[in-house]
Amino acid sequence: EMARVFAGFNGTALLSLCMAAIDDESGVLFGINAGHPATLLYRNGQLNRLPGEADFGRLGVDLEDREQPFAPMTVFALQPDDVLLTAPRARENATPDFAALAKQQKADASAIFQALTSDANLSDDISLVRVQWDGAKAGSNAEAEQGLTRAREMAAGLTNENSGSAWQPVIDELQKVLQKDRFNRSAMNNLTRLYYRVGDYQQAAILAEQYARHHPDDTEFLLLASVCLYKSGRDDKARDFGERLKVRRPDHIENLQNLIFLANRAGDVLQAQSLEAEIEMIRNIRSQKAGALLN
Repeated sequence: EMARVFAGFNGTALLSLCMAAIDDESGVLFGINAGHPATLLYRNGQLNRLPGEADFGRLGVDLEDREQPFAPMTVFALQPDDVLLTAPRARENATPDFAALAKQQKADASAIFQALTSDANLSDDISLVRVQWDGAKAGSNAEAEQGLTRAREMAAGLTNENSGSAWQPVIDELQKVLQKDRFNRSAMNNLTRLYYRVGDYQQAAILAEQYARHHPDDTEFLLLASVCLYKSGRDDKARDFGERLKVRRPDHIENLQNLIFLANRAGDVLQAQSLEAEIEMIRNIRSQKAGALLN
């Protein structure tokens, strides 16, 4: 919406921004970068660009002139003691290598500020944002890991051709894992998929919602959650999960097709048509890019 507003100024007003929200409990970051210098991640003494951060470009550029018409969302799971650093573009005039300075000062905001003001020839204002997540450190659960290993060994000899009863021992083993480690990521993920495989859509939907709540950084899982909820007769929730994925991955065609199906089921013809237009636009953009590469 902000991109549309600023595009109305016909290029006379350009704005860069970095905007994010962090889940206090899980440490998962949800963010958007629009023409702002890359966010830096300081982890275990190493400083790098935040993995997966995509740049939408400055607000104010006509949407039709963009390589991608939708702002990509960054979803990243922070670990305890991770530090994020971000500063405006003015920093590029303040020091030739901000990342090296930040690493040298171990991502300490006060030390970085002192180094900038004492060593650099500042010609503009500068601000610095530092965020540290002090989440609880997860302890290892040896029994749960052993259970996961047993479940993998049981599943190794099975294929899609096997009946639901053949998968039951694997399901039982994963349920035991969750008794020892209630929100174990691997167990919850795989058990949801197994419930879906054997046709137990009610259990698949229940577990899918729990998994998405406790592991919100798993973007691709949202499509499976949407399908599980539809199969269990909860169309509204299925659309909700599809919309969540659309916010993060607006060019995910399979999810857009899923949302079209759900919109038609709800009698929302206008929404279905709008989504079909989005798919057509995405395919045209991809076709143009492919043609440019061939030329």
